[in-house]
Amino acid sequence: MLFAPGLSPAIIDFSPYWRPAAYASAVVAVDGVLLFGAGEALLQRAADEAGTVQTLLRALSFRLIALDERSRVDALALDELPQFNAATSMIENVRIG
Repeated sequence: MLFAPGLSPAIIDFSPYWRPAAYASAVVAVDGVLLFGAGEALLQRAADEAGTVQTLLRALSFRLIALDERSRVDALALDELPQFNAATSMIENVRIG
């Protein structure tokens, strides 16, 4: 997306692809933990919505692959790895039901 003052956002790269809504929720929950310090309750809520922890694991894997790609051009990106360890520990504690 492109943003410019006084103009509406413009989509320049549209890639239609279907994913379950629960996966989108899982990505938001994982981002909340990784980027904003959200707690385990957010992950629990996303897992309860999906009925499985698998979506959280897939979302975390997606973000880890993105981090790996970013680290190829910015080695400082690897400074984010501790957040991934913390998120992994939180996901291990999530229980369904």
